[in-house]
Amino acid sequence: FVREVLQNSKDQHDGSTNPVEVVFSLVTLRGKELRQFLDDMKWNDLKPHIKAGANELRAASSGLIAAATFYESAISSLESKDELLLLRIDDYNTEGLIGQESGITSNFTALVRDKLYSRKPDAAAGGSYGLGKAVLWKFSSLSTVLFNSVVADNRGQMKTRFIGRLQLPWHKVGSAKYAGPGWFGKKESIQNDVRAVSIWGHDADETARQLKIERASNRPGTSIGVLGFFDPAADKETSKEDLERQIIEAAATFFWPSLMSTPPSLTVTVRSCDGSKEERSQDVAEFARKNSAIT
Repeated sequence: FVREVLQNSKDQHDGSTNPVEVVFSLVTLRGKELRQFLDDMKWNDLKPHIKAGANELRAASSGLIAAATFYESAISSLESKDELLLLRIDDYNTEGLIGQESGITSNFTALVRDKLYSRKPDAAAGGSYGLGKAVLWKFSSLSTVLFNSVVADNRGQMKTRFIGRLQLPWHKVGSAKYAGPGWFGKKESIQNDVRAVSIWGHDADETARQLKIERASNRPGTSIGVLGFFDPAADKETSKEDLERQIIEAAATFFWPSLMSTPPSLTVTVRSCDGSKEERSQDVAEFARKNSAIT
């Protein structure tokens, strides 16, 4: 997960002399703050789709029962614990989600709309050419990922762009049938149908603030919110402290040349937050210097 995320950010460097900056923030939401968050993300509209997706998996094959149980457990855990772990990933000095709502030459469509297509800037770019982005949804217990990006318009002015994506199998809610993917955005009529498109400008800023992925500055780049972040390969629930440690160690292990070069081409910080209050923060380059055996 960490390798894919950081490689994607490095591949989208904006060409400036500044390093790519990435901040991982593990944010625990609970109580009143969580309930407001769920209201703002239209949880009562989202939950029936996740439940329906689980039902389809259970009915499709005995081999998919575990996946169905996984979705059901995620909903049950969220509502019984009254707690949600949000992983926010902020990158800066990158291109951001540029491009039209649809098309094949867009950072936006490659990450948000398409399934397996990747727009890499050149043949030397790293990553798995479209497959790697699937980890964002794989590590979300609710299969829901939010995006907030600052991009330059045709006049070079910075504008904010917000959209979210839910990734489920084909399912039915009532009599309505859904292909699987769903989007959180602004409704737009297209021919005889309706789709969700990006929210822009002030409305995007406000939506991002409500959903805890507001940008710390107006520099170009993207903030990603992974809802219900967890390790899908773990045999048991992983503590936030262990997830934090694993992110730090993975970043140091796979990217130490970029972190330790002079000047660095990449900086990575890992933060732990209880709601809006920061508990601790670790600079990964500093961690790598203190734990040179990793490199």
